[in-house]
Amino acid sequence: PAGDDSVCLPRSVNVVDIDLCLVDDEEPGGEEGSAALTAADISGMKGVTPIVAVTCYDYPMARLLDQATIDLVIVDDTLGATVYGHEDLLLVTLDDMIRHCRAVSCAVERPLLVADLPFMTFECSVSRAVESAGLLVAKGRARAVKLRGTFADASTVRRLVQLGIPVVAHLAPPRPLDRRPGGV
Repeated sequence: PAGDDSVCLPRSVNVVDIDLCLVDDEEPGGEEGSAALTAADISGMKGVTPIVAVTCYDYPMARLLDQATIDLVIVDDTLGATVYGHEDLLLVTLDDMIRHCRAVSCAVERPLLVADLPFMTFECSVSRAVESAGLLVAKGRARAVKLRGTFADASTVRRLVQLGIPVVAHLAPPRPLDRRPGGV
């Protein structure tokens, strides 16, 4: 499908599709270009204003992105290929995501920092998803989490939002176990 390859391509900056942004009663951040964007700001932009989203894995790139007009900075599991040279993205761990998210968080102020939940950190149970997302927020300093899921994951998304963790959900069929960049 169109846009799906943007999540798999091993590049340091790529555009991603944002299908759904769920928030609870979060207040918008403020005037455009000044305050940190919130998930509510992003949700309000959908369908009205183009949302500029890029992936980032490190502090130097994050500093550059913070100076640009970027709305979302996403630390996602493609760092396995881009940073570590893994052929299989299943090798990306929650600790990897926390480490890179923390580095990016030191530089970004305005963009909403979104951290991807890697393979098997949310699929097994709602409690595992809550623990994983909580670690990305507490230790990685993410301001939202991203998951690739189906409508079957709605209870997970609902619980995270109830706990105050905004969720950017990429609605798509489950990926096959072969998660090589550029793979199916």
